[in-house]
Amino acid sequence: MRYIEYQEKRNHGSSDFPFAIYHVNLLHPRYIMTYHWHKETEIIRVLSGELAITLNETRYVLHAGECLFISSGTLHGGIPKSCVYECLVFNMETAIKNIHMGKTDMEYILKSEYSIQSYYSAEEKVVLDEINTMFDAICSKEPGYSLIVQGSLYVLLGTILRSNYYTKQDILPVYAKRKIRQYKTVLAFIADHYSEPLTLDDLAGCVHMNSRYFCRFFKELTQQSPIDYLNSYRIEAACEKISTTDKSITEIAFDCGFNDASYFVKVFKKYKKTTPSQYLHNELENPGSQSEPL
Repeated sequence: MRYIEYQEKRNHGSSDFPFAIYHVNLLHPRYIMTYHWHKETEIIRVLSGELAITLNETRYVLHAGECLFISSGTLHGGIPKSCVYECLVFNMETAIKNIHMGKTDMEYILKSEYSIQSYYSAEEKVVLDEINTMFDAICSKEPGYSLIVQGSLYVLLGTILRSNYYTKQDILPVYAKRKIRQYKTVLAFIADHYSEPLTLDDLAGCVHMNSRYFCRFFKELTQQSPIDYLNSYRIEAACEKISTTDKSITEIAFDCGFNDASYFVKVFKKYKKTTPSQYLHNELENPGSQSEPL
């Protein structure tokens, strides 16, 4: 099962308990968080190492003990560095739909009229305590954990509002909205066509830019050139296929847009610091590698 889709359309959790948690370490087939967005809210906590992550056009660097709150629809992607992190993904609207207390504040949050602060360091202990309670409860699966998770969500949101960790949402300028829309367009194009031979002109053309301007535009978001990002995306897709199919390394290389197996191995080693065969061997020794929700 794929953990990080591009524009995610899969459900996380169930209608009765719309929460899912994912544990991501170096062996995870989607260790690199490719850029994507989804309707669900997501909270990330870093257990060790460093996670550089961009939300829309704002970049954060998280370390152990720090958390990030990602609102619905936010474009995000990240590069972990010797990092172990966890993601709690949930449908905010489903989680609170039958609760009427605090309805006005909840409506402001759901309609994005309140913009919740994203980054929480050790100094925001009162928020981190509630976030950790949610993560620890859902990981434990002990009796009553679902009530603890939902109750902690309310306490978390109440604490955020009481502590003024939010702002009234400003209307984005037209150019900013257009820029985010262009980013989403090209990233969706890569997700849909990464298995095909793609050139820089192909990528630039999907957002009607010349290649020179497009390179600057793309690097502002990802800190990578378009071709570097494309290759990185292909390698993450290859890791998933190595983990979830019985295809040969050569078949996977062609499936992921590489027309030369030796070049695929070279690029794979660049991004994963190991060969595809060694990666497969590690997968056989550590089946699954936490690619399913806990």
